[in-house]
Amino acid sequence: FFQIKQESSGWPNQCKTETEKEAYLEEFKREEGISLNKNDITKNPGLRTVSKLALNSFWDVGELMKTK
Repeated sequence: FFQIKQESSGWPNQCKTETEKEAYLEEFKREEGISLNKNDITKNPGLRTVSKLALNSFWDVGELMKTK
């Protein structure tokens, strides 16, 4: 779900050229361990909202299980 959220957020404002986009993909892979699909990175507010809701729901369930 994190990959879907990132891809549906679109490119960061600082990524204007192909070189900047490639650098972003490499940095994201290095920092988060997730490979983003360059062709799927487009703004999609609805999909971003659904994936963010799913991530938050999983986070809440995980936290509840830790406290039991």
